Amino acid sequence: MSDRKCLYNKNHHLHITHSNGFIEERNLNISINNLIDSLLIKIRDPTEFTFNYTEGINESEYETIRSKQNLDIDFIEFKTTLLDMLQLFQKKEMFLKCEISDDICSLIFYKKSKIKSIIYLSLDLHKTDQKEIFNELIDNLQRIQDSNDTLKKQLANVRKTVAEREKQIQQLTWLKNQLERQFSNELKKVEDFFIAKSRDLEELAQNRIRLTQQRIVKLVEDVNSVKSQTVLKFASNVRLSNTIESLRFEATENAKLMNQLKKENCVLQSVNANHEKNIADLRHILNERDTAVKGLSKRNEELRMDNEKATKVIAQNKANIEELSKDLVQANQMLVNFNSHYDSKIKQVEQLNEALRSKEEILNGQKLKHHKVVQDFDNYKALYNKEIQEKLKHELFLSNSKIEELEKAIRKANKMNTLLTEKVNNMTLNSKGT
Repeated sequence: MSDRKCLYNKNHHLHITHSNGFIEERNLNISINNLIDSLLIKIRDPTEFTFNYTEGINESEYETIRSKQNLDIDFIEFKTTLLDMLQLFQKKEMFLKCEISDDICSLIFYKKSKIKSIIYLSLDLHKTDQKEIFNELIDNLQRIQDSNDTLKKQLANVRKTVAEREKQIQQLTWLKNQLERQFSNELKKVEDFFIAKSRDLEELAQNRIRLTQQRIVKLVEDVNSVKSQTVLKFASNVRLSNTIESLRFEATENAKLMNQLKKENCVLQSVNANHEKNIADLRHILNERDTAVKGLSKRNEELRMDNEKATKVIAQNKANIEELSKDLVQANQMLVNFNSHYDSKIKQVEQLNEALRSKEEILNGQKLKHHKVVQDFDNYKALYNKEIQEKLKHELFLSNSKIEELEKAIRKANKMNTLLTEKVNNMTLNSKGT
């Protein structure tokens, strides 16, 4: 027994297939012992001594197993690999089953794939010798008897300790009775003391109640005076709330007025944009007219040259005089048409100037209204919040800047109009002179 070294000893639930096809499941004990030159494998059912199979595998026997099953490991690696496979079976990464036929029990290690089960190792164990089974039973009985003796000794010790505990319990009950008597005596003393103290406390409480009643009377008087003061304060608060409401109403009215001013500024900006667009269109038309005037002046110059040539030719050829006179009439007619068309354009420019003057008058009126609003705002400014004051100042500053920008734009437009009128007048004078 001293030469054996236990490598593995655990119980497992295994499927057992008998030679007649009967399949059952048992809780079997698998033990592996390492001897000097061999490996002893045993499988048995702890509840049935007849189910007991053993096999000793030495190096030569392993070689036959290796050649039959085409194994790639030697005998030393076989020991560790067998233990690793049992560990994998515990982790359910490998399967293990028993097949029994006659006196041989085959332990089969295998894995399942989609197609079939792949067998990794198969070990054949033979029925254990009856003498060895009896020796195992005797050893088990000896162990059970030894454990029974130790349990008897433990039971005797437990009984001894129980008796000691009972003695201690009796002593404790006696002490408990004594303490209960002592506690009842002390409780009576405490009750007497409590009754005496309660009488003293009642007297003190009555005196305190009288004092508190007097204080309550004083407090009632103070409360009445405070009530009268609160009534007066409530009236003043009502007046203040009324004034605040009036101020709020005035603030909303001013806000509405400011919004109207903003809208009017937007309208003026759109009108100014339209005016700028119209001015740009007029500039374009005037440029076209300038090009036309240049062409006509050039035509006039050509006609003048033709006239000079015609005067020279008249002396030489009288037959061409009538044709030249017709050409002159046509040229004069073209000049007359151009002058009439130019006069209509000058009238349009004057109409635009009048529209701009009307817009300037509207802007002046808006400025007067704006100055009135500013004066009203300055009068109201002393009663209004500082933050809203700053906001309104900023809005007034923006509106003033917008009005100034509009005035600048109108001045520029007036300048452009005067320049255009001067240009048109010069052009008309030039055309009339030619």
